[in-house]
Amino acid sequence: MHRLKTCATRRKGYYETMSANADNLADNSQDTALWSLLASVQGQGSRRVQNDAEADVYDFLMPHRFTPAQREQVDDFVELATRKLTAAMSAVLRGPFQVAVQSIREEYADRIEPAGKCYYMPLMINGNVKGYLEMPVGTAVALVTQLLGGIVGGEVDDDRKLSSLESNLLLDMAGKMVEAFGAAWQECGGAAMELQHAVSNTIIDVPGEEEITEFCRLGFQRADTDEGMAFSFVLLSRMLEPIGGYVRPAKLTAEEARWEVLGHLDRVPMLVKVRLDPAEVAMRDIATLEAGDVMLLKTQVNQPIEMIVSGKTIMKGLPVQYKGMYALQIREFATVD
Repeated sequence: MHRLKTCATRRKGYYETMSANADNLADNSQDTALWSLLASVQGQGSRRVQNDAEADVYDFLMPHRFTPAQREQVDDFVELATRKLTAAMSAVLRGPFQVAVQSIREEYADRIEPAGKCYYMPLMINGNVKGYLEMPVGTAVALVTQLLGGIVGGEVDDDRKLSSLESNLLLDMAGKMVEAFGAAWQECGGAAMELQHAVSNTIIDVPGEEEITEFCRLGFQRADTDEGMAFSFVLLSRMLEPIGGYVRPAKLTAEEARWEVLGHLDRVPMLVKVRLDPAEVAMRDIATLEAGDVMLLKTQVNQPIEMIVSGKTIMKGLPVQYKGMYALQIREFATVD
C-alpha cells in the first residue's frame, strides 16, 4: 500500500499528508546485511543506510494530481481566499470573524465521507454543478444565531432543523462566502463561480468528467474563537487545474501520436558493437600469449565484418580508417530474424 520517497519541505504545508521517519530502515539487520553484500561486490567498504532522511508515506488511497510546485500555487490561492472570506464574514456579521485554513485534501469520489451531519449547497461553474459548500450543522446554527443577534455558545443539537427563515439566512450568508471565495478564485485564474440557491442535508451528486473522479476539499475554520466553526469548499480537482498552473497536454490524433513516439525513439541512445570475427582458441594457447604475438582469425581481409545492435547483426561492412580512427564502411544490411 505504501512506498517511501524523499520529499522537499513545502512552504506552507496545508496539504494533508502522511509522514514517517526512515530511522527504522537503518536498524533493520536485513537491510544492513544487504548493503554489506552490495558493497563487497562493488569493492567498497561497508556502509549503512542514511538514517536522518525525511520521508513521506505515499498513500495510494489519495489522489496526487498536483506537483509540489502546483500545490504551492493552490496554497497561495487559499491564503488569498482566507483574507477575502475574513473580510466578507466580518462585514455580514458586523463584527470580527477571522477565517483560517484548516487543511487541503485530495479525495477520490467513492471515498468522500461527510464530516458528521452537514448542510450542502451546490457550487456552479459555467452553468454546471462542479462542487458544493459543506457546512456542519453546528456551524450553520451558530452563524444564523449570530446573524440574528443571538449568543453563540454551548452544545448544538445536530438533529435540529433550520426554519424556513433560518435556511434563507444561511443561503444569503453562504452566497456572500461564495462571492468572496469566487473573487479569489477568479483572481488566480479560475472561471466564474456562483452558489445555487438550494440547501440539502445529503451530499450533492457532482457529475464527473473523467473516468476516475477526484475532488479537492479546501477546509476553513474560524480562528478567533474556540467554538470550532468550520466549513469546506469541495470541488472537482480538475476545476483547480488553472489555479495550480496545471496544463493538460493537447489530444493527439493516432498519426500525430505515432510521429511523437518516433520523435522520441530517434533520440534513444543505442550501443553499437563491431565484431571482427569470433574464434575458438584452446586455453593453453591463450595462457601462452605474449605481447607482440599475432592471433589469426578466420575472416578474410576482403570479407565484411558485423555491426551488432542489441545482440543482433543488422549491418555488415569493411574495416577502414577515417581521420586516424577505426571506422566501418557499410556494405550491406543483414537479415534480421
